[in-house]
Amino acid sequence: MLLIPVVEPEARFEPPLDAPYVLLSAAENAALRKHYSIAPGTFRVLLLGEDGGVKLRSSEPVSVDRLNSLIDSMPGRRLEMQRPHSN
Repeated sequence: MLLIPVVEPEARFEPPLDAPYVLLSAAENAALRKHYSIAPGTFRVLLLGEDGGVKLRSSEPVSVDRLNSLIDSMPGRRLEMQRPHSN
């Protein structure tokens, strides 16, 4: 999983200690907002599958438990969990 915060240029982002993340340029942020129809200044949580499809869209914060449950229900993750030494 990779966290990609799409934040306004003036916003301060405190990265989580335990999740890989990438910060995008202002142009990349604008392109993502346009692609996923998210107006500037609005809050959204999007969970994207490996296929790029939106698996979750929420205007409210989402708990880690809910995210983990959704991720664990995805076909790729189910296969991964069946392999020996999987996470």
